Amino acid sequence: MTYATRTLLVALSVLASGSTMAQTQRMSCESWHPSMGRTGDFALAVDTSKNLCNGSACTISDTELRWSEGGGNHQYSFNRTLGKGQILATDAAGVPQKYAELKNCKVM
Repeated sequence: MTYATRTLLVALSVLASGSTMAQTQRMSCESWHPSMGRTGDFALAVDTSKNLCNGSACTISDTELRWSEGGGNHQYSFNRTLGKGQILATDAAGVPQKYAELKNCKVM
């Protein structure tokens, strides 16, 4: 486990501590599309005092962050143990498809 990964996991553990202080943790992850490769960086802001991820209602557990945007058409999940996540986008038939994988995340 790299130093950056350990730092990320410690920061995410603090997020799960249930502190009542307003606390926003910012991270940046590489975004990888299944067929196009790396498409840039994905910024993530987690506000534990309001249960928000990037301003949207978020389920925060010891192991995962989970939220949706765009009326539920974009679903996000972030595995706090592994320090990576994914974005699913709903296709025209209403079926969620893997849109991007989030990896190499770093606390900002």
